[in-house]
Amino acid sequence: MEKPTVLIPFKPACTGSLCQDVFLYLRPETNGIQVESRIMRVVYENPWYRDAIELAYLANIPGDFLVDRRIVERHYHVRIFFARHGSKVFTPWMMNSFISRFGEKEAGKIIGAYEALDVLGLSPEELFRIWVPQADFFVLCGQNIKRFEDLYIVNYDIPAILHKNSISTDIAVMIFRTSLDYRHIHILISAIGRELQNAQLLRKDMPLSRIFHYSKSPFEQILDASGYVYREDAGPEDPESSSFFRYLTRERGFSPGEVLGALNQPIMRFSQGEDDILIRTQDDTFPDAADRFSRVQYHSILPLDEPLFGASSKLL
Repeated sequence: MEKPTVLIPFKPACTGSLCQDVFLYLRPETNGIQVESRIMRVVYENPWYRDAIELAYLANIPGDFLVDRRIVERHYHVRIFFARHGSKVFTPWMMNSFISRFGEKEAGKIIGAYEALDVLGLSPEELFRIWVPQADFFVLCGQNIKRFEDLYIVNYDIPAILHKNSISTDIAVMIFRTSLDYRHIHILISAIGRELQNAQLLRKDMPLSRIFHYSKSPFEQILDASGYVYREDAGPEDPESSSFFRYLTRERGFSPGEVLGALNQPIMRFSQGEDDILIRTQDDTFPDAADRFSRVQYHSILPLDEPLFGASSKLL
C-alpha cells in the first residue's frame, strides 16, 4: 500500500488565540495539480495574504491509504449515522424542531439517504445532483436535509461523497496557518473560486464545495486534524497537536477527553436549542468557540455505529 507523500511536514501548533489552522483538501474528482497551483498563486501573489498565511502542512494522501484507514468514513461518522438511520435516530429536540416547522404528519416522510437510493431508484450521484429550491433545503443539528417530492432525505450527499473515494483517487491536503479571522478567510476562499473559474477549472454554476473542503470552524479544524495529518513515516499526527486543541486544553482548562468527546458526540444543547458544535462555532475565533463550548448544557449521546475516537474520550 502506498503511503502519504509529505511535502511539508506538519509544523508545531502556534500558541495563543490569534491563529487559525485552516485545512483545505481537494476532492477526489478534482484536477489536483492544476487546482493546487492556482490556490498557491492566489495566496502568494497577494502580499496581504502572503504575509498573513503560512503553509503549515502539505501532503498527498493515496486513495488506497484513505480506504484502508477508513479516513473519510471516520471523518463523516455522525452524518453517515443519520444517512443510514434517518429520523429513527433523531433526538427528541430534533424531531420537535422538525414538526414545529413542517407539521406532525410530515415527520413520517423523513428517510435516510441510503433508503432514498432504494425508494427513488437513483445512484448516489443522481441523488446528490437533484436540484431543489433553497426553501426545500435545510440543516438540522448539522444534518443536511433535502425535501424532494414528498420525502425529506437526510444527508442526501453522503452516499456520493463516499462513492467518490476509492483506491484510485488521491487527495491533496494543506493547512493554512493564519492570523486572519474567518471573515477574511471567506474572502480568500472567494478569490480562489474566481481564480479557478477564470482558469476554467470550476464552472460558474458549480459550488466551490465540489472542488475542495476547508475548515469552517475551530472545532472542525480539530476534526480535520484527526484524519488528514501524517508524519513522513505514515504515522498520524495526534489531533492534540493542533492549534485549537492546545488552546482549549492549555489556556481554557478543558481536558483532552472533553475535546475528543465533543467530536465523537457533537450534538449538544445550547441556550436556544440543540446544534452540532462544529456548526454552532462556524466563523468563531478561538475564544468565542471556547466560550460557547463552556456554556453547553448537555450532550445528546447518539448510539453511533462507529465512534471517531476510542473509549478514552470523556463522553463515551
